[in-house]
Amino acid sequence: MTARDIARLPVNGRNFSSLIDLSPLSSGGNLAGQLGSSTNITIDGTSAKNPTSSSGTNARIGGPYALSMEAIREFKVVTNQYDVTFGRSGGGTISTVTKSGTNTFSGSAFLFYRADQLSSNYDIRGAKRVNDFSTKQFGFTLSGPIVKDKAHFFVAWDRQADARPLQLADIQSLRMKNA
Repeated sequence: MTARDIARLPVNGRNFSSLIDLSPLSSGGNLAGQLGSSTNITIDGTSAKNPTSSSGTNARIGGPYALSMEAIREFKVVTNQYDVTFGRSGGGTISTVTKSGTNTFSGSAFLFYRADQLSSNYDIRGAKRVNDFSTKQFGFTLSGPIVKDKAHFFVAWDRQADARPLQLADIQSLRMKNA
């Protein structure tokens, strides 16, 4: 998948690791029915597995890295590839390549806003909702030359602000009647 393909996809939460779901052999953070620890993850050719748990890369898969969707140039899911170059990949390999600067100035910007007014006025219990329920996601990229043909820069910034009520359980006290 190229950056152009990625930009056209609706990805919930703009989490690049959600692109793994495009593979028919994916079920969440694992591939081909194997454990998540059997999925090799690389970013720019470097292993991005969590060194303490041998699992994935960011909030969805778990691990130390979080990349903006705007910074991804290529994303590839490979399964059933038992080449030595894809080591540590019993289930498959997720390969990500990030963007870099070029001799031409370029950039992008994005904005997603879901207003509170578009959400129901009632919560899951049917009670009047009092909390804000909105999502704001915005950011940009900028790249170009520092010294033509020698040094380049690439900057990506991604901000997400959610105001979503989280209701775990509706616990009510029960009164016992004395007989």
